[in-house]
Amino acid sequence: MLACACLQAAPALAADPPVIRMVIPLPPPLPEEEKPAELICTVPAVRTGSRVNAPRVCKTAREWNALHARGLDIGTDGKVAPMRKSNDVGACGLSCK
Repeated sequence: MLACACLQAAPALAADPPVIRMVIPLPPPLPEEEKPAELICTVPAVRTGSRVNAPRVCKTAREWNALHARGLDIGTDGKVAPMRKSNDVGACGLSCK
């Protein structure tokens, strides 16, 4: 009789679905999008004797800092030019002290 009880219990265990445990690694999170750098624009200079103003030049703060670090700036024509020194008469006229 004991043998019969074992035979009856075996099919009940086989009917249970097998359980497989797996560890699935998640992919790394996506990098956060950087905010676009804000543009800093020059005020267009009024050209004497012309109806056309100087061009407006826009750059990021990083670009302006790199330009100034090299001793350069944007001239009245919108092109890169050497930076004027504060003791230069042309920078502020004769009122420089």
